[in-house]
Amino acid sequence: MRFTRDSDTFLFIAVYACPQEKWRKFLWRNLELLASSISEPWLLGGDFNAILASHERKDASGRHGLANRAFQNCVSNSNLLDLGFSGSKFTWKRGNFQARLDRYLCNSSWRLAYPEGVVLHLPRVGSDHCPILLKDGCPPPSRCNRPFRFQAAWHPDFEDFIKQAWNTDGNMVSTTQKFVAKVQEWNKRVFGNIHWKKKRVLARLAGIQRFLENRPSPYLSKLELELKMEFDAILLQEEVFWVQKARWTSGNIEICWCNQLRSSYLQTRQILMSVICALWKATGNGITFSHVYLESLCWPYGNSLPQDPRKVMTL
Repeated sequence: MRFTRDSDTFLFIAVYACPQEKWRKFLWRNLELLASSISEPWLLGGDFNAILASHERKDASGRHGLANRAFQNCVSNSNLLDLGFSGSKFTWKRGNFQARLDRYLCNSSWRLAYPEGVVLHLPRVGSDHCPILLKDGCPPPSRCNRPFRFQAAWHPDFEDFIKQAWNTDGNMVSTTQKFVAKVQEWNKRVFGNIHWKKKRVLARLAGIQRFLENRPSPYLSKLELELKMEFDAILLQEEVFWVQKARWTSGNIEICWCNQLRSSYLQTRQILMSVICALWKATGNGITFSHVYLESLCWPYGNSLPQDPRKVMTL
């Protein structure tokens, strides 16, 4: 697939290499053929199921494994660069076996276009592989002030907070403003920002997993499991947050659609009633109208119909 940012475009290839070495040889061969036909910046990343150096694998005894010579030749013949990483040394762990099987590779054109690009090894949660995050180094878009909204994922003690924080003294406007300020402060102090809590737990997991790479610790292993359970709870809160945000977006679309429908209805009714009143005058007030038809014109403003059709204009 191709990605475009500003005026720059590059090719990205997602990789999953077969665990069996005899099938991986076909992948290495195809990557070399592809590299010979590409002149634009290109990036590939994923699970290669192979290592480039002996220190990228460690077994139960602490000994390092052998590098995959075919993978080394593929990277060299394709003129690819390893983007390196920041974080844990290994991206895969099963029991006491660890290895760096996941990585990003690129050609020199991509590296020149994104010199600040870095790869982060995120903590393992729910998988024996850790996610690998590529940051291109471009600054994120600026954030503007957001309106206050109630979060469905807030703490279960929020109801007790409302009873204490809501003050009925004074007028409604000042009471509401004070209450909103208290809620926002409570959200930061007690409930906390969901995304910030997620980053904090991930940072602790990353530190623990880096320590466990070098020496075992029953205490840290237990703490790692507890943090993973806490992370699952945060993910549930985050899911509720995004579901609610989707409903806000959907609700705004539905409200806009209803307003357009109502506006269209009013315009149509105005035109039809102008025609009816003109006919009523032209026939000397002798024209008769279908009761059902007039009811459809009056909806949704009531079912009672005036004797004079001109009065429908004011409904």
